[in-house]
Amino acid sequence: MKLIQSDFLIKEIIDFFNEKGLSLYGCSICIALSGGPDSLSLLYIFNEIRFEYNLDLSVAYIQHTIRDVEISEKETKFIKDIADKLNVKLYSKICEKNFIINRAKLDKDSIENSARKIRYDFFDKVKRENSIDFFVTGHNKDENYETILMRLFQGSSVLSLSGIPDMRDYFIRPFLKVKKSDIIEFLKVNNLDFIVDKSNDDNSMYRNMIRNRVIPKIRESVEFFDDGLDSFIKKVNLLSDAIEIDYNKYIYEDSEKIYINILEIKELKKFYQIELIYFIFNKLEINERISYKFVENILNFNFNRLKLKNIDIFLDRDRLCFFKDVDIITDYVIDVSKEGCYKIGETILEVSIKDDIPNDSSLWFDLDKIEAPIFIRNYRKGDFIDNPKGVIRVSKVLKNWNLNKEIKKNVPILCDFSGIIGILGEAVNCKNKISYKQYTQKKCRCYILSVKGGDFER
Repeated sequence: MKLIQSDFLIKEIIDFFNEKGLSLYGCSICIALSGGPDSLSLLYIFNEIRFEYNLDLSVAYIQHTIRDVEISEKETKFIKDIADKLNVKLYSKICEKNFIINRAKLDKDSIENSARKIRYDFFDKVKRENSIDFFVTGHNKDENYETILMRLFQGSSVLSLSGIPDMRDYFIRPFLKVKKSDIIEFLKVNNLDFIVDKSNDDNSMYRNMIRNRVIPKIRESVEFFDDGLDSFIKKVNLLSDAIEIDYNKYIYEDSEKIYINILEIKELKKFYQIELIYFIFNKLEINERISYKFVENILNFNFNRLKLKNIDIFLDRDRLCFFKDVDIITDYVIDVSKEGCYKIGETILEVSIKDDIPNDSSLWFDLDKIEAPIFIRNYRKGDFIDNPKGVIRVSKVLKNWNLNKEIKKNVPILCDFSGIIGILGEAVNCKNKISYKQYTQKKCRCYILSVKGGDFER
């Protein structure tokens, strides 16, 4: 039976694909489903046109397990029931309790940002393993307004005020022009249940405060708020399209740092200088607020050293350098999913991904059996590892190593999405580690980790 008031939402999707020059027919579409009204309405609308356009429709769901266990379990069941009801394939992942909270603490990042990183790593894995054409996320017009105001008040770069992009790689957001109220109305008139996230009422969170307090107050006083902001977004996007500059050509990299030539930068107009600095911070994955005053201070080139989170900024003759410091001697988490060199104290970690394995003391893992993100963190009390001999406590392994207390608490633990997969310095205690014989039999893609120098060299 056709859903009531679905035509205008179907039109949004069709128009989106046409405007982007994309073919919808025969696509493999995966909805990033949370159970909230936005993603659920997307699922129902795509399901409405599923057979007409011969769509391979699926959903991806990740349970962050941040909220109460009972609420998390109820939400997971709700998602499964919806997938069963509509007969769509469900890709799901359940995080361990406090996994994201602990990751946020050790990353010195917000829970929201850490959850987002984990979520998109999961989506990337689903896409890679199942040949998904497009992941669809439920961002709407109201969320775009919130994002723009948040960035404006934070003093972000001018071009970031274009808002949420409607397409990034294979992620698409066809409801960015749809009001939240229209989405809620569509679900209610069709008697379709959805999950209400009570954390959205917590105004101590920046986005919620903008959503629940700031925007309603502005709308009360400024009747043309929506039209004015829509016009502003279009103008910033036009400005972005008009700027034909490749910031990457001004950026140099070596094994330790990113740097730019000061003389080259000074030849640019001030606007481009500022945007370049924001571009570098984005490249370094800095998510916290960066004030315009701080950027101006950098561009005055009159300082010895500045610090932003774990980034050291310093002048070296005619170069402005950005050094990402991972030399941490207390709690640490280092993402080692990508090839490259990483440092923990005096220990250097070298990561490579290859179809063949070296005949040396490196640790070799079957890449098909480990799940991103792959990261190194320090040992924590209560850690355990599941190896071929069974589940054992990491503390028991470390006890046999006769380490002093300071070194023990900094022993690097190799983890993936599922948990601990290895203890650096002890090849035996590794989950999914493969031998040379196993490799020659299977010829798998390998994740190779070499450990050199310091207390943990093998």
